[in-house]
Amino acid sequence: YYPQSAGERLVPYIARQFDSQFWLLESSAVVAAGEKNVRVESLRQKSGLKRVVQVQWFDVGGKTTATVTRAKLLQVPAVLSGKQYFSVFTLQAECTQRDCQEVRQTLVRLSESIQ
Repeated sequence: YYPQSAGERLVPYIARQFDSQFWLLESSAVVAAGEKNVRVESLRQKSGLKRVVQVQWFDVGGKTTATVTRAKLLQVPAVLSGKQYFSVFTLQAECTQRDCQEVRQTLVRLSESIQ
C-alpha cells in the first residue's frame, strides 16, 4: 500500500485479521522467524470442525513487525526516511492434525524465506 496523498495514513486502520462471526481465536503468539518476528494464530471455525493456522507480519518502510501497534509506531521513521509503503503478509493453512503443530512449524519456516 502506498498513500495517494499526504493526508492519508501510511498504516490504515486494521480492526482484526479474521471474521469473528465465523472464527474463534484459540491462541495467538509472537515468535521469531529468522530475522523477524511473526504473529502465529490458531483459529477454529465456530460452526464446524475446521481449524487453521495463520502467520502474519507487517512491513512498514522496510522494517518488519508482528503487531499492529508497532506497525503504527513505525509510520514515523518510514515517513521521515521517505520509505512510505506498507505491506501485510499472511500465510494460512488448514490443520491436518488435532494440535496443528506441524502446520504451525511449516508456516513459520516458510515465513522465514519471505523478505
